[in-house]
Amino acid sequence: MAELLGRYKAAGVKRIVALRGDLPATSHGTEAPGEFGYANELVEFIRVTHGRDFQIEVAAYPEMHPQAASPEADFAAFKRKAEAGADTAITQYFFNADAYFDFQNRCARANLKIPIVA
Repeated sequence: MAELLGRYKAAGVKRIVALRGDLPATSHGTEAPGEFGYANELVEFIRVTHGRDFQIEVAAYPEMHPQAASPEADFAAFKRKAEAGADTAITQYFFNADAYFDFQNRCARANLKIPIVA
């Protein structure tokens, strides 16, 4: 990952969408195989190794990630990504606008100030 980020920087890339990615169909847990089990770990790695060289965007799930144990656990995962250094969040498609507004309200109550793009 360090080598890939170095190539991105050398190529002039300024923005990264840091995602855990879908788990393999054979996965039995919620942690991804490889260097990083969760997106917040990738965000933290980028910040530690490259400071502010990249704008980092992360995923947000107003209606809860399908693999989350609960809405509270899902929000805690989002909060870890924001606190690890994400600049912006992009939501997954959602069907209920109230879920988006509620998500923004939860962010405000948690003092998370990153923009959340629907």
